[in-house]
Amino acid sequence: MAQVSSSDGRGEEPAPFQAADHHAPGYPQKSTQLLIHKLPFQWLVREIAQDFKTDLRFQSSTVATLQEAVEAYLVGLFEDTNLRAIHAKC
Repeated sequence: MAQVSSSDGRGEEPAPFQAADHHAPGYPQKSTQLLIHKLPFQWLVREIAQDFKTDLRFQSSTVATLQEAVEAYLVGLFEDTNLRAIHAKC
């Protein structure tokens, strides 16, 4: 196996799970853009809300806040799932 020069100068190849450490909670995300397109998300919110009460109206800031919260939750869920999958391989 070829040796990879690490930042600490040891010349050892990092363990597979160490490469994902920068995605751990507490580290800033690389991008702040939304991952789900706005219009399909808005349709989904309206469709779900329709099941509870008809003729609801939403402020655009409300839908944007919901989308940010949903995306943050999903990103955290996928990060945790990825860490569990990596741990299961060990």
